[in-house]
Amino acid sequence: MLLVNGNGVLGLMDLSLLQPLSEILNVSVTELLNGEQASEDEINPKNETILLNTIDYASKEVKKAKKHKKIIAPVTILITIILLDTVQAIVFKKSPTISWKEELLDEDSYVDRGILIDTYYCVKSGDIMTVIPTFKNTNFNCPLE
Repeated sequence: MLLVNGNGVLGLMDLSLLQPLSEILNVSVTELLNGEQASEDEINPKNETILLNTIDYASKEVKKAKKHKKIIAPVTILITIILLDTVQAIVFKKSPTISWKEELLDEDSYVDRGILIDTYYCVKSGDIMTVIPTFKNTNFNCPLE
């Protein structure tokens, strides 16, 4: 059921409130949804039970969805940060922001280890010769010359 005012739709009504509301008004849920009273002959108890079970199921599913939203949002943000950090390292040939430095066999050369990508800084005679961003598990060694 939609809650509507003069400006438009405000939101959805909490369906779990239909049964308590129907009890307060002393009508069936079917009558409440139809917006008119029905005779005893028109109200099928089996249909009423099915309707109440459906409302209960829908309420439980809404609660589950809300719980999943609380988990999905932070995970999505974290993955986005990691991917943006990786892209900027590749595009601008620089170290990932989230990284740590590790010395290589050559005393001057080093690698900045990121989460998804490593950036190698190959140094010869005090000058950086090459900057190579590589994905993890890539066997890279700085060239000798």
